[in-house]
Order: sequence, then C-alpha cells, then structure tokens
Amino acid sequence: MDCDVAVVGCGPVGAFCAKTLADRGFRVIVFEEHKVIGLPKHCSGLIHPRIEDIADMSFEDAVENEIRGAHIFHGDDVIVLHADSCKSLVLDRSVVDRMLAESAEAAGADVRRGEGARTFERRTDGISVNDVKCRILLGADGMRGRVAGSFGLSERGEIIRGLQCNARFTARDRDCVQVYFGGDVAPGFFAWVIPTSEEECRIGLGVNNGSASAYLKKLLQRLGAEPYETFGGGIPIGLRRKSYCERVMLVGDAAMQVKPISGGGVNIGLRCARICADVAARALENDETDEKSLSVYQDLWKKEFGREIRFGMAARRFIYGLDDEKISRILNAPDEELLKKMAMYGDIDHPSRIVEPLAASVALEPGKYAHSRYLALANLVPDALRALLG
Repeated sequence: MDCDVAVVGCGPVGAFCAKTLADRGFRVIVFEEHKVIGLPKHCSGLIHPRIEDIADMSFEDAVENEIRGAHIFHGDDVIVLHADSCKSLVLDRSVVDRMLAESAEAAGADVRRGEGARTFERRTDGISVNDVKCRILLGADGMRGRVAGSFGLSERGEIIRGLQCNARFTARDRDCVQVYFGGDVAPGFFAWVIPTSEEECRIGLGVNNGSASAYLKKLLQRLGAEPYETFGGGIPIGLRRKSYCERVMLVGDAAMQVKPISGGGVNIGLRCARICADVAARALENDETDEKSLSVYQDLWKKEFGREIRFGMAARRFIYGLDDEKISRILNAPDEELLKKMAMYGDIDHPSRIVEPLAASVALEPGKYAHSRYLALANLVPDALRALLG
C-alpha cells in the first residue's frame, strides 16, 4: 500500500485533513491539480476569527482588515449594525491556503502540486488514485468534485453563481461591510463590499438566476468602483443525504458543508475536516473501512451542523420569498436598542444563535415590542412558518 490516506484537493479543508492525519502518524498523499496552492482565488475571505482556534494556528500574515459591523441596503432602506469587537477577519485566502498546505507538509504529508486526481479504481484491499494505492480516500475537491462522481455520491443541491473582484473603491466605513439585497442587484442571494484597505475593497455578488457577470458590472458602475482582478466560483447550498461510502468520505464544499445564508464554508469545513480525520484515523487503526463504519462521520457532522444548515435553508426560503414591501418593513422595524443586540449576538458562522436572545428580549418586554412598527411584522408569520416547514 502506497499510503494510508489519499486526499483529493489541497484547499484549506483538504490540507487540514492531511495535516491532522499526518500528525497522528498516517502516511498521507494530497493530489492538487493546480501548481500554485491558493490559486485561482474563489473566496471573499470574510471569515470569523475563530478560524485560528479551529486550525490551531495564527493567520496574522493573511489579515487584510478587521470587520466590526455592516451596512445592509435594500433599495432606499438601510440598517447599520456595529459591534465593539471584531466580528470577522478579512483574510487573503491564497495566503491562508498556502499556510495550511505548508503545515500539512511539515507534519509529513506529501502534497503533489500540479497533479490532479485523474483515475480512480476500487481494489480488493483499497482504492487506487492515479495508480497510487490508499486505504481511505477523502474527497475535498469542491462541489463538482470527481471523487463524488466516481463513487456514486453525486447529489444536486442549489448552486449559487458567485463572482467578485478586487477594486479601487473607498468604503463608507473601513471596519464595516456593505451588503446589498434585491432582485435587481443579486437575484436569489446578495452583493457585498468588503474593505481590504483604505482605498480598496473586494466587491462581489451571488445569483441563482441570470448572469453574475452582468450583475457585477452593473454594481461596479453604480458604486463607481474600478476593478483590477476578477475571480469567482459556485456555492453549493443544501444538506447532503450521504457523504460517505466504503473507503470514501467527502468533506468541505464536496459535502455541501456550507452556510446557506452567507455561502461561507471555511470554518464549518475545517471543523468537519477534523471530524472526518478522526473517523478516518479510527477506521484505519481498527482496519474497519467499510461503509457502515464510515457512516458515523455523517452522523457526527450532521449532529454538529445539520441544524444550522437547515435553519439557513429555511431563512433563505423566507427572505427570498418576500416581496420588496415586506423586506422594507423588516428593515425599518428595529429600533436602536434592538440593532445593538443584533450586532452583539450576530455570528456569521452561527446565524441561528441570534434568534434566542432576540426572542428573550421580546418576552421580557412584550409591551415595548407591541409598538406599531413591530406589530406591522405580525403578518409575516405565515411566510416564516411556510419557510420553516419547507
């Protein structure tokens, strides 16, 4: 056997799987189709600071900015959220990817740059990848990865077409992102302006209908921004029925381990990578790599993130099922105190966590929230229930 584990894809999730397993003494080979780790770029780089705790390493060299708030626009309506602490880091993802790949190599993993996984073959004692034999194969090769397609694990979820650019543009506040909603701006998703320096931003959007390129061009013209580097990629939205089979597990975007509201997947992917590596290590140690033994992987990651993904999918159905008048009503309802609580409790990795403290506020002061502005939201309850029920 040439190695214990073959990993296809050396993005942050694949690299972290490789590092975690190599740290435990397993022989790991990583196949990466691109010669330069981190290129081409795909991600906006807006990531919660807990990435450093999850990966157990500092990404100080990759930090471009710190975000403490957001300006959220819909037509002429705008709400401003601002917290006292850093809510997100703006990271250069190409640097993050390289750092994680180098940490995998330092742990002993063999990272093969410029060598994509071309052929797969099941054998009685393992799986062959490009004629390299392994005991377990991990697919970290994205939403249209060849691992899923080669082992009968393809599933079709919703695909958001994302496109963004680095541009010369001065944001309203350097420590705030600008978020734009509306079918005329980004149908089925939203647009963003993420400050990376005093005079530059990362500007992009996602769409589920129409041309992302056309909508981005329109947004850049509206803002008066000057783009100089464009990049993008698809965002898979959904909750996978199955992310494993005999000797094979999928992780990261390949397993749809993505937040449906924001489209972000780095932190959730890294946490699922640790779960995946733990299950793989136990399977290898016990020589139990059959489908039933690996099924615990799906049980574990869905136990940790299934609720959040389901909440995100319901929130998407609710938000994008509303007309402009109802969205305007929502944006104009919160008062200053409620906006402060939203900023305080908001978490891009766990958007559902904001519901409990806000509900508690309403329960403690029902008279206050019976104010006509909040009462005007009551007729949105049927829309919310339909979204929750799918």
